[in-house]
Order: sequence, then C-alpha cells, then structure tokens
Amino acid sequence: MSVPEMEMAKELAKKERSKLLIKKRYRQDLTPEEEIFCREYLQTGNATKSVIAAGYQGRNAATVGSRWFNRPRIQKKLERLRTRDEAQADLTRELYLDMLKDTYQRAMGDGDYSGANRAMELIGKALGYLVDQKAVLSVSKKIDPEHASAEAKRLAKIAGVTLGD
Repeated sequence: MSVPEMEMAKELAKKERSKLLIKKRYRQDLTPEEEIFCREYLQTGNATKSVIAAGYQGRNAATVGSRWFNRPRIQKKLERLRTRDEAQADLTRELYLDMLKDTYQRAMGDGDYSGANRAMELIGKALGYLVDQKAVLSVSKKIDPEHASAEAKRLAKIAGVTLGD
C-alpha cells in the first residue's frame, strides 16, 4: 500500500470510526484500522508499530497491539494475506525461472554460449545451488607480513578459494 493510500485509509478510518463502533462486538469484517493493522503487520512483523500505523495514539500501544493481534478475525485476515502473498511469490518465482529457461534455450539456439552460461548461473542461484562467497580479512593491529599471509591462506582454504601468489 503506498503512502497516499495509507493516508487516505487513515482519514477514512477516523471518519468511519463512530459508525463502526456501534456493532463492534458482533462484527466479522474488519474495520479500516484493523485492515491497516494487518497490512502493516505483514510488512513489519511488529504489532506495536502496526497499531500505531493504524492510527492508535494512546500510551500503551504495545498492549493494544497485542490485543489486536490476538483477535480471531485479525488472525484469519493475516492468514489469508500470507497465503495470497505466498501464492503470488510462487507464481513470480515460477515465471522468473520459466523466463530464464527460455533465455537459455534461445541463447543455445543462437550459439550464444556466454548468454546461455549466464542464464544457467542465474537459474542455479534462484534454486539455491550457487552461493556467492566472500572472505574478508580485517587486521586491527599491526602484524608481520608473513603472519598476515599465513592467515589469508588459512581463511582462503576455509572459504574454498585459491589465492594467486
């Protein structure tokens, strides 16, 4: 939800609040504040920040956030949103992998082995087969160059990297 949409939703929540409080105890649908709370909670994972984003201005936001989070209808909404987001993420991932596979096929057909190799590399990274590794050597005190070289070789061996001498 973009910032202008959030602001509009907050304003709507303030206007509609008095109308919605009448049947609050028996209502199954969410108030505009609760909608904002749910969407914010999915982004931050923090009930206190979420209840503040939904417009709560009292002193005990943590307690109110915890109460809101434990409401059954909010839990149902959060579960629906999580399921929807996971389905969209899977669809996006599948689409991404399909596009990479198509790029690989076209590159191989055109004889562009460099492009095909790059597509295969990206597919491997997306599937978790390839992991970028970096070794960082930081020296906080002066040590002799021979010891530094030995330490660098030791770290390179751990990382599975060969150093050019």
